Amino acid sequence: MFPAVSGGEATLRELVYEFKTRGPVYRRTVQTTLKASYTNHYRRGLIKLLDVLEFRSSNHTHRPVIEALALVARYANAGNTTYYPLGETVPVHKAMGGDWAEVVHRTDKRGRRRVVRMVYEVVAFQALRDQLKCKEIWVVGADKWRTRMRTCRRTSRPGGRRTTGSCASRWTPRCSSTSCASR
Repeated sequence: MFPAVSGGEATLRELVYEFKTRGPVYRRTVQTTLKASYTNHYRRGLIKLLDVLEFRSSNHTHRPVIEALALVARYANAGNTTYYPLGETVPVHKAMGGDWAEVVHRTDKRGRRRVVRMVYEVVAFQALRDQLKCKEIWVVGADKWRTRMRTCRRTSRPGGRRTTGSCASRWTPRCSSTSCASR
């Protein structure tokens, strides 16, 4: 087998090492560490931000993230409960899939599939972070503090002529989403 791989045994050993450090065990370790840091420290501050800041989105695709934040705020003072109540509707959004899917849901002692509250909060705040970066979700009133030059890139028409008119015609948003361009 070694002759079939350029570099021989050393290359295979490096591949095994890389899998062990970046594979499922590594991913699980990162998730556990992130959840512990959030639960023990960051949660207090982020929950307080939910009380102060109002988030909005004009795109219905991102509605579940806003609803997830409302759910997090609603259960912020629920004490040390592991799961959301059985009758509670938990909004499903993109961030719940992928690597986090198996950690967000857990089977309880009675064999029911439940949503783990602290993990769901971590995932909801990560989704919020991603959508704030792309401006799919924004903070109400934050536009008065932004600098137009930092949030948009200048474009020019073919031939080197600059465009004129409103911001929408002279500037393009940094993300490629159509909802970013509509604002």
